[in-house]
Amino acid sequence: MTFWNVFFGVFAGIIAGIAINFAIEALRNCKINRKMVKNLKFEIEFNIKKIDSFLNDLKRYREHINSDSPYEYFGMLEFSGLLKTTLQQMFLDRSVYKLFGYEDIGRLQTFMADFQSDDVARIKDFIKEIRKLQDLDEMRKEANKFSDYLEGPLKTAKKNLEMVRAKGDKH
Repeated sequence: MTFWNVFFGVFAGIIAGIAINFAIEALRNCKINRKMVKNLKFEIEFNIKKIDSFLNDLKRYREHINSDSPYEYFGMLEFSGLLKTTLQQMFLDRSVYKLFGYEDIGRLQTFMADFQSDDVARIKDFIKEIRKLQDLDEMRKEANKFSDYLEGPLKTAKKNLEMVRAKGDKH
């Protein structure tokens, strides 16, 4: 065997090893991306259902406020528990940009910015402040205004997620 035969044999082996590593990495990334898309679809569906639950809680709150005993509402407006883990990861590794266009990415960013953990405390504090109002009409007015204030972002978030879900079903 000559030097060149050995050299080309080793060189071909190195090239084949690199190609195999690239192929394995591409398959691994494809599997990870499929799993992330599946998880994202689950999160979107879960969050839509959770927002529906929030809207129902808000409706019950509004009905109670407008009833005969508005000061005795003991329900919880617990607007937390939304899943954002996969979406956060997809924004961090930029894979969300491969799946969605500018409009959908904007919708997802808006969703990510809404419903922060400190929102729950602010909602509870505001409800406590509303309960302190002595004038029944004033209390109802403020509570209904607050309900309207909360309802808008909830409906917008649900609409945005439904639009992203409709486009995401193509992936």
